[in-house]
This record gives sequence, structure tokens and C-alpha cells, in this order.
Amino acid sequence: SSGINAEYGSEDVYCEFKLYLDETTNKTDQVSSKNPDWSWHKTFVHAPVTEQLLEYLNEEPLIVEVWGKQKLEGKKSAEKLTTKQLKTQNEKEKITAVMKKVAANPTTANLDVAVALRKVETMLRMINDMKGLVTEAKQAGKTTVDISAIDAILTPENTRLEDVSKIIELEKDNPDSQVCSVQ
Repeated sequence: SSGINAEYGSEDVYCEFKLYLDETTNKTDQVSSKNPDWSWHKTFVHAPVTEQLLEYLNEEPLIVEVWGKQKLEGKKSAEKLTTKQLKTQNEKEKITAVMKKVAANPTTANLDVAVALRKVETMLRMINDMKGLVTEAKQAGKTTVDISAIDAILTPENTRLEDVSKIIELEKDNPDSQVCSVQ
């Protein structure tokens, strides 16, 4: 494994997998690296070699899971966060960095803000449209959603900046809001 994203950790990284009918999980030693080299080996003996084993080896993928501890640089508190919480915190830090850049130099940061607002608008539209699909499916008594409908939502061709404007307008009087408007 190489190039493990720092968001997902690079401490105590190890791999796990099960082979064929093994009841126990095979696990490498833990290493601390973004580019781990486990130099791990194990000999598997299957006697007799059956048709089922040969079919498994020829047809089935070997799924190797890579595990590691989550870490935010210089923050011990991140050790107890779930992956979802850690990603949310990382995104908030990225937004804060953009806001500081805007405050430091508004002229050059305007493009960054415009791009960020466009991304936010697109994501909000996608989320709202997906919620609408789920709601419609539930109301119709369905347990599935058409893939072509999801694909149409995930194609960001029809972005609507007025949605972001509405959010900014709603949040402008909220002193705890993290929404900003650069004019």
C-alpha cells in the first residue's frame, strides 16, 4: 500500500484479510508510515486442493482491508473521533483557512470564494434533490431509487447560486453562523 491519505491516518497501519474458508483473520504487523512496507508473508497449505478451492483462487477477488489510526496533526482530541466526525472537522478547518485568506487579501481571494460557493451550492442542490428522491420513493412505498435519477442529480450541470444566496440571507443575522459573504 502506498500514499495513504493523512486524513485517514498513517500511524499503526496494518492490513487484514481472510483467505478461502479461513475462520481466522490474517493480519500484518502495524507500521507507522504513509507508504507502509510490511514485508509480510505466510504460506497457506490446503490439502487436498479441491475444485472449489481452485475456482475460488481463479474467480474470487482477495479483499485486503487497510486499517490505521485517525489523526489530525497536533490534535490529540481527534483520536476519539469517528471517520465522519474527523472529515467534518477537516472540512471546517479548510473553510476557516479560506476565510482567513479572504480576510488577509480580499482581492486575490475573491476567486477562491466564488469557487467555494459554487461547490457548496452544487453539493446542497445534490443533497436536497437526493432527499427529494428518497421522500418520493418512500411515499410510493418503494425501497429502491432509479440509478438514472441519481445519475442525473450527481451531474452538476444545472447549478443554482440563488440557493446559496438564500442560505446567506437566512444566516446573516445568526451570530454563530459560519456562512460568510464577500462583497
